[in-house]
Amino acid sequence: MAVPIPPPAPPPPRFPSPQTTVAANAPSLAEEIGYLVEPLCNRANEQDKSVYSLVHDVNPVLQQGPMCGLVALSIASQLLTGVAYPPHKLLSSARGRGYSVNGEMFSAQHLLDLAISELQCTGTLVNTSTVNTGDILTAIAERSALVVPYDADKDHSPCLARGHRAHWATLVGFAILAKSPPSVTPRTHIELSPVEFKIEPFQELKSDEVYVFARQGKSRHLGLWGLPGLLESNANLMDAGDRRSPTHYVIPSHGLCQSLASLILHLITY
Repeated sequence: MAVPIPPPAPPPPRFPSPQTTVAANAPSLAEEIGYLVEPLCNRANEQDKSVYSLVHDVNPVLQQGPMCGLVALSIASQLLTGVAYPPHKLLSSARGRGYSVNGEMFSAQHLLDLAISELQCTGTLVNTSTVNTGDILTAIAERSALVVPYDADKDHSPCLARGHRAHWATLVGFAILAKSPPSVTPRTHIELSPVEFKIEPFQELKSDEVYVFARQGKSRHLGLWGLPGLLESNANLMDAGDRRSPTHYVIPSHGLCQSLASLILHLITY
């Protein structure tokens, strides 16, 4: 009796390339900043401090499929050039280089190579175990692009999932709780411009006094996260998890602990 031939395995999922990248109907930047810093302002009032913020006006870009790293580059391109580089062009290049199947990017080095090639910028991989807070704040103020892999919770904020919820975000600003210098009239929220920012008055910041604004591809809204929590999430990226099959995704054989953990992209215009 002939044995029935089983049907062929289903093909890997293919996600459409986005045609529209910049999200519509996003709330105004001022509205979002005011809403996000309000809890910090309440805390600042209790501690006789002020909230200093600096945020670059960068449009949200939404992802289709697992394209968070490519969308993070599109967001970063606005910091570098003022224009969002189309994610579908990044996807085409990533596939051509063998870096990705459906838009996933599990290698910081591959994402850096792609950024340098497509965004006409230069950049480096920064090990977060050696970087200091002042360097991060200065890079943000100078409109460099810091692109960070991390584990994303259900609200897209950093969590610790060993890389099973690996995601990408681009830092677009910061908020600091600090004493006002004598030359500044005390007030709760002080918005800084890049030309006004100097790191020297903030050298003695405690880790829980530093927050970063971020954009990522699953929401139109800004995120405001504690910097220590983001760096801890970045350092905990160990493996992609069972639900991400190497058949359907390009996953480094040596694991995320070497390709993503404790690494961020620092991109700079020529």
